[in-house]
Amino acid sequence: MCQLYDETRKTICAYLKKLDRPESRRVTAIKFHPREPNLLVSASWANSVEYWDTRSPSDPVCSFYGPYIVRDSLDFDKGGYTVVTGSCREEEQVQLWDVRKPDAPTVSYDLPRMANGGAEMIATAQFIKWGADNECLYQHFSSPSNILFTSNF
Repeated sequence: MCQLYDETRKTICAYLKKLDRPESRRVTAIKFHPREPNLLVSASWANSVEYWDTRSPSDPVCSFYGPYIVRDSLDFDKGGYTVVTGSCREEEQVQLWDVRKPDAPTVSYDLPRMANGGAEMIATAQFIKWGADNECLYQHFSSPSNILFTSNF
């Protein structure tokens, strides 16, 4: 279970109940919608991302199945319709999901292999401002930012 607190009143305002399943108890990332304060996404080690409306927290609005998110690799684009996930796996590490059509990712990216042939694993992934209107996705390891690719979303 994940508890959401109202910081001004110092009270619990919602329980995300589906997270009671054992495989979902370790929440690895939560991001709030950029325009709607009642909407958020959460990720866990259960290979899923849950899209929640805190006004009805007993079940998620929808789920995206597949991403294996071990750290803060979850974000909304500025419009709030696209979610980026960064998975710690060998293929399709970066995926973009449309919250209106959550059955499958809209785009999947395989990262280039390292010099030794191993797969690049995602630690964090998020949208950041790049240029006038473009947004770009980046991955953060030991350097302040490692740009993976840029795209106009």
